[in-house]
Amino acid sequence: MASHSQFAVSDWPPLFDCKKLAEILGVSVSAAREIMRREDFRVTIISPRRHRIRREDLQAWLEKQSG
Repeated sequence: MASHSQFAVSDWPPLFDCKKLAEILGVSVSAAREIMRREDFRVTIISPRRHRIRREDLQAWLEKQSG
């Protein structure tokens, strides 16, 4: 899979927040939050205000978007 940003998938942390998602995707933090609210985007809820994204979940979602 080609990288969807300036980072290789192996450079992504295993678990990250919306700010890192924005950085990886090259979008604003508000756009990253919108993506995280999509029903087809998987997030890990740690607490009501702490949501994290697993590297594998983002990679799978990106593959579905390009296919």
